[in-house]
Amino acid sequence: MHAPVRTRMAIEATALRVCLSLAVLLLAPLVGVIEIEGRAQSSEESTREAPLAVGDAGLFQGYEISVVSVTPNANQIVAEENPFNDPPGTGHQFFMTRVSITNTTSELQHPTPLLVFLAVGDLDFAYLPFRERCGVYPDQLIGVREIASGETVEFNVCWNIDSRDQDSLVMFLDTMTHDAPSTVWYSLQSTATPTAHS
Repeated sequence: MHAPVRTRMAIEATALRVCLSLAVLLLAPLVGVIEIEGRAQSSEESTREAPLAVGDAGLFQGYEISVVSVTPNANQIVAEENPFNDPPGTGHQFFMTRVSITNTTSELQHPTPLLVFLAVGDLDFAYLPFRERCGVYPDQLIGVREIASGETVEFNVCWNIDSRDQDSLVMFLDTMTHDAPSTVWYSLQSTATPTAHS
């Protein structure tokens, strides 16, 4: 790899770390209110114990959202995206899922920064993508500036998780506001079978 390219990638990685650190600082007061049992109240269509399967869609805040695929160990993907990314650490791994969202409203929607994708497993620790971060990885939500009415976009969400949570991980949604609605739960187990639709 040529030196200018490596330098650019190093700058990008540093810039992203700075942006994410600022996001953590700005959103820290709101992060404290996320309580898995109290904050993430289940909707009628899903619960933590019975989440939507991979491929099944749920409605949340004007979006139809589904998990397209999961990559339980995305360490290599993250490393190849930018060699200056930090490794996940001992006993941890980068867990990546591809998400599809469709704007079901009649207006232009801006999914960032308030739409947040969290994950939790048997350890009962809520993983936030900007706190338990993976660094630079492909197709991040931060690159989706706006979504037109009826438009569908796909992107990746990645968390640095404790490897003991891999086989029990589920995803849930939040808006990082104090009056967030009931969440939607999604299975992150690739063996899950989508529900048949009539």
